[in-house]
Amino acid sequence: MNPQTYLDSILKTRGYDTNNYCSLESGYYCKPTAHQKASYGIKIVNAVRTGDAKFLASLLRAGLSRNPCNAFGESIVHMVCRRGEIDLLQVLKEAGTSLQVSDDFGRTPLHDACWTANPNFDVVDLILRSDSRLLRICDCRGASPFSYVNRDNWSVWVDYLNSRKDEFWPPRDVGADGLEGPPVLVSEAPHTQPIPDPEDAASLDMAAMVASGRLGPEEARLEREQSKKQQQQSSSSSSPPPAADGALQQTPVEAACTGAGKE
Repeated sequence: MNPQTYLDSILKTRGYDTNNYCSLESGYYCKPTAHQKASYGIKIVNAVRTGDAKFLASLLRAGLSRNPCNAFGESIVHMVCRRGEIDLLQVLKEAGTSLQVSDDFGRTPLHDACWTANPNFDVVDLILRSDSRLLRICDCRGASPFSYVNRDNWSVWVDYLNSRKDEFWPPRDVGADGLEGPPVLVSEAPHTQPIPDPEDAASLDMAAMVASGRLGPEEARLEREQSKKQQQQSSSSSSPPPAADGALQQTPVEAACTGAGKE
């Protein structure tokens, strides 16, 4: 049985929405930020290709975006899901990567997880536990994630859905709870939910240098720490000196009001 047909039967009998929604017409789709694009380069791509979770984590700690991608929205998280790399996906998720994204073709990370020749259901679990409604989000051709599943894998996907139906779709009482509404992000317009820069974001130039390999992640981290210390020292040196004998220092306005400084 086609896994899409099986999913539809689960949703219908258990009281869930069976409509599909276009990612490109929703908040799942947003133009990449400058920091996302600066954080996408050959070094971080190679970390994914070689399955180096430790190095990927170090690159992210150097201040890169948690959702690096190119100008077309083709992203590191899409690549990780297409390769079925659960260790890498866990690194991304723990760092704050959003899975509620799509590329310019409308594909979400779940499309890529379904596209792979050898599905890794640990990856699928992590994605659906972040947003199970991604199963109803379609690309620009109207294709759902299950449209990407190889026919030879239909049976294992049906077995997977059967094993997870009570976790993701416990029976709903439509009479009491009403019809399930659309996913939250479907109610948002495209380009309204940009990926935020991380609190420890590197500058655009530094992010590009790290992502491309022109600057090592540890070098970048040390350089940023040194810059932060210098800023703190500069801020401290520009602070006004304490008043003599522990007296409270008056502002010029306070001094004028109290007559301080008059002969």
